[in-house]
Amino acid sequence: MYKRVREWIFLHQLLTFFILAFAYSWTYWILMATLTPWMIYEPTFYILSGYGPTIAALILTICLAGRNGLKLFLKRALNWRVNFI
Repeated sequence: MYKRVREWIFLHQLLTFFILAFAYSWTYWILMATLTPWMIYEPTFYILSGYGPTIAALILTICLAGRNGLKLFLKRALNWRVNFI
């Protein structure tokens, strides 16, 4: 079963990315809309909902490239290309 899911993800990488990103982000938006009115103004939900694409990229990287791929992804993402000053 896991092998078939992994093959499907490998064949449909972009679609999987969008599904994961929207599912993560919209979960927080739906929670904001359904919870009590005071939660609508809670900035934590706004901040967490913005990380949908990042979480989706990390999940796809782990699923497709494994732990070494995740290390390479984070190394490239956190590499400073300019002088700090």
